[in-house]
Amino acid sequence: MERHFKIGTQAYGWSQIAARDGRDWGSSLEWALDQAEQAGLTSWEPLLSSPVEVRPIAEAARRRGLELHSVYMGGILHDPEVAPKTVADMTEIARRAAEHGTRLAVVNPNPIDWNSKADKSDAQLAYQLERLSELAEALASTGLMLCYHTHDAEMRQGAREFHHMLVGTDPARVKLCLDPHWIYRGAGNSQLALLDIIRLYGARIEEIHIRQSQNEIWDETVGAGDLDYALIAAEIARHGVRPFVVVEHALEPGTPNRLGNVEAHARSRRYSEAVFAPLFAAS
Repeated sequence: MERHFKIGTQAYGWSQIAARDGRDWGSSLEWALDQAEQAGLTSWEPLLSSPVEVRPIAEAARRRGLELHSVYMGGILHDPEVAPKTVADMTEIARRAAEHGTRLAVVNPNPIDWNSKADKSDAQLAYQLERLSELAEALASTGLMLCYHTHDAEMRQGAREFHHMLVGTDPARVKLCLDPHWIYRGAGNSQLALLDIIRLYGARIEEIHIRQSQNEIWDETVGAGDLDYALIAAEIARHGVRPFVVVEHALEPGTPNRLGNVEAHARSRRYSEAVFAPLFAAS
């Protein structure tokens, strides 16, 4: 089919695949980029924690014809002792990424503890909101748009963290990187809750990370499964937005490994093209 838009891939899944295949991720970037290129993907979204990482990753991606349309950054924004440095580091990463054509900065504020269900207090959420707004202004000065990203933790306690970050920020400065499967999982495997999130914040969706599961276990491809992506795309289309689509495979116990990395990503790309093409069709 004719390519209507570009589809990227996110580094997190590739780091898991490298570990599964017995590879050291620190020396596997070129290996992963080669396979992303072979799968027909057009952009690489790296996970960045230091400004010095930007140039070598961008140059390696460019050699394969892969753009760095977006970058992903995580960090602590709820703790006054750490958050100012997080904002400064992310701003410098964004400044350097902008030199390589990056347009979107996907930002996921860290939870209190990745391995527990500790929730942030109201005071911590209020402080995080201030820093997120500050960061959005700083990133805008570099030419990048902040796209707020979440996992399942933000959906706990009535999704209070998720809603507070979006209700309290400027929609012109803070967009949404929708991660349907994390929202679905965080809401107790509820597609209804996911669709409500899109109805509430659909106009702010600037990027979407797509992943699929079968019987609640992450699949090796994005295709038919627990999430109805055609329905999700239709709901997004109602808001008139054209989000950047990023395939983000990930592994957990029970995830199959039958197709090989290139074919699995190629199938996900083709499925994504078919499902999201209506959003990009000429009106």
